[in-house]
Amino acid sequence: QVLSLWEASRGSRKVGEWADFLDLCRRKKVLIRVISHGRTYDMSIRRDWRTLIDEGVDAADESEKIAERTRRGKRKAATAGRPVGRLAYGFKRVYNERGHFVEQVEHPDQALIVREIIAGIAARKAAGQIARELNARRVPAPEGGPWSDRQVRQLAIKPSYAGRRVHQGEEVGDGCWDPIVDPTVWQRAYALLTTPGRKRNNDSRLSHWLTGAVTCGVCRSGTLRAVVRANTGMAAYQCRSCFRVSASARGLESVVEPAILA
Repeated sequence: QVLSLWEASRGSRKVGEWADFLDLCRRKKVLIRVISHGRTYDMSIRRDWRTLIDEGVDAADESEKIAERTRRGKRKAATAGRPVGRLAYGFKRVYNERGHFVEQVEHPDQALIVREIIAGIAARKAAGQIARELNARRVPAPEGGPWSDRQVRQLAIKPSYAGRRVHQGEEVGDGCWDPIVDPTVWQRAYALLTTPGRKRNNDSRLSHWLTGAVTCGVCRSGTLRAVVRANTGMAAYQCRSCFRVSASARGLESVVEPAILA
């Protein structure tokens, strides 16, 4: 019967969405209580509807002002070379006692990993090989967990490691921090990873759709993965744990698919 809001902007800061919402309340005969106004509005009354429509326009305008100031502030900071946004792996930020940014410096442990990755890419080492080496040493990835070749490539092409500042995809000049890697080395790695037509060996598509979905019937812990049989050259599924179970890919898929569809 009544919807209670602290203020009208809590309903929506988008004019179209807010107008649709008020129309819905009118059709359903739902009153709107705005606590900060100390009033209850009835959308079947034109003046009440007009008051809340105007509130929605004001809320949208205020939201746009905030967004505009934020964009302008970020752009100004970017042009001045100051870092904004999320802290990149390999760096740490120093703040004064009042919480104001002082400087961005390299992280004592993570910066070593960044240099190792970019130097490896520049030396034409495969991203997958770098990821495997890091995982073998139990080096945690930026988000925790194991490294992937995709994470290695994404890290290696970030201009911030060469001391460059990027804002909204546009390079806007030198950053106010020292580069973690030699800009020449970073440029070489970047060129290798972004060359048009570069052959990629990291196709993440499943070669066969049952990979990882079928449990081994012998060891009961492993799952089957797609392999190519050396003697026949035909695809098959094999247990990745005990290697004691193997089945023709075509045969297994022809059994499972109709069972799923049925």
